[in-house]
Parts: sequence; C-alpha cells; structure tokens
Amino acid sequence: MVDRGRMTFDEDAADVATYDSRKIELSADDIWPPEASALMLQGDRRLAALRKWRKLDQAELARAAGIAPEVLSELERGDRRAGAETTEALALALNLPAAWLAD
Repeated sequence: MVDRGRMTFDEDAADVATYDSRKIELSADDIWPPEASALMLQGDRRLAALRKWRKLDQAELARAAGIAPEVLSELERGDRRAGAETTEALALALNLPAAWLAD
C-alpha cells in the first residue's frame, strides 16, 4: 500500500471495521445469491435476476405479488420504478429482503 497520509489510513481502517461488523451481522439469508449475480453479469436487471434465481416466470411472480404482468415487465426493464408497497409485495413473493430490490 502506498502511504497516502494518516487521514486516508484512518479512513481505510474505519471502512474495514464497518465491513467486518456488517459481515458479522449478516445471516445466511442475507447473503446475495451468486446465481443472481451471474445473471446480472450476463445482462439481467436485478429484479429479473432474482425472479429467475427463484425459478419463477413473470406471470407467476406478478400473480404472487398482486401486480399486473405488464407492470412487472416494465419494472424488470427499468421503464418503471416500484413504489414502497410494490417493492414490499415483490420482496414477500420472492421471499427476500426488500432492500435487495432497492435501486
């Protein structure tokens, strides 16, 4: 590591401490699924990747979340932003933390 001064070192140490404490707080259910990450690297948006990871098609997820399939399609393409209620419904239908769906 290049010596970038005392302030940067302290900031780096604080970042590491924050990372370490957050990692300890995580349960197995909070760990992002590698399969969803792989789908995102292949070009899928977050919601579509999580839906595919849960092995649901758009109609199944839309029905489970109580939204129209067209709305889900727009959300997955990024043409529409989900409100808090829709985000919660999707998270519940996907059985994952709502924070995973946040932009």
